[in-house]
Amino acid sequence: MHRLIARLSVLSILGSGFIVSTNAAELVANGPAVVKTDAVDLKAEPFPTYEAQWESFLRSEREERLADLMVYAQNGRFPLKPEQAGWHHQFLDANGTPCAVASLIWTSGNAPLVQHTASVDNDILVAEVESGPLAEWVALSGLTKEEVAFIQAPSFTAERFEKPVLLVEDPEPSPEDLEVARLQRRLNSVISMLQADTEASIWKAMVRLGDRVDSPPPLEGVIAMNIDR
Repeated sequence: MHRLIARLSVLSILGSGFIVSTNAAELVANGPAVVKTDAVDLKAEPFPTYEAQWESFLRSEREERLADLMVYAQNGRFPLKPEQAGWHHQFLDANGTPCAVASLIWTSGNAPLVQHTASVDNDILVAEVESGPLAEWVALSGLTKEEVAFIQAPSFTAERFEKPVLLVEDPEPSPEDLEVARLQRRLNSVISMLQADTEASIWKAMVRLGDRVDSPPPLEGVIAMNIDR
């Protein structure tokens, strides 16, 4: 990125068709000499840039992640702990059900990373990870870390209690049903907000890539992350 800025500065000077002499002896004797040159054709030999490719890559990844999040919300299968009351994070529950962010990582082709992470730190907040495969996944996902934190909200489990046996079907939903419905409503709201913020988030993600945009992006989307890094 810094090299690209430097190139643009040089091109802005050459493109005007003037060159300022920087020979030390000439500067002392005659002052700076401005020499008219032929205008530079900026289209003739363009410097390589990959910013457009990165933008397209991140946009594509973001679209896929949001589509995956829609499916996750619609399915309504969330990691809940019936034996534990209160608010909590859980990357994978005892049945292997992933949280929203774990599900996005899984469906992007990184199931081993999800399983490994759950075995090491099942209460992990992915947006707070500064390095390693999880941080790399966030950087290449088309989402910002703030958005990942927003997606990975805690769930709530009410105290369990024994319901009385009734002769007719109990019309009241269970605490688990109520929590599933709440999470679905929240995720649908999150998806709408992320869709509206796409342009700003794509550019924020590109800025955070730094000099990586001077090289081409991965060829086939978010590659499988190496859990040994």
